Amino acid sequence: DDPVDIGPFTQVQPFTRIMAHAIIGAYVDIGQSVSIGEGVMIGNHVTILNNAVLDGGTILEDDVHCGAC
Repeated sequence: DDPVDIGPFTQVQPFTRIMAHAIIGAYVDIGQSVSIGEGVMIGNHVTILNNAVLDGGTILEDDVHCGAC
C-alpha cells in the first residue's frame, strides 16, 4: 500500500476513501462517504462534510469548511 499521512486528533468517519500520497493535517473532521483523491493536501482544523469529493491534487488550507452549507 502507498503511504498516507494523517495528523493527530483527526477523525475519519465510515465509508471514507483516502487514496495514496494524501496528506491530512491535525484536528481534521472528515465526514462519512468522503472521497479524497491521490495527492490531496488538507491543512489543520479543517471540516469536510459527508459525501464530499476532493479530486487528486486538491489543496485545502488551514481552517477550511468544505461541503454544503
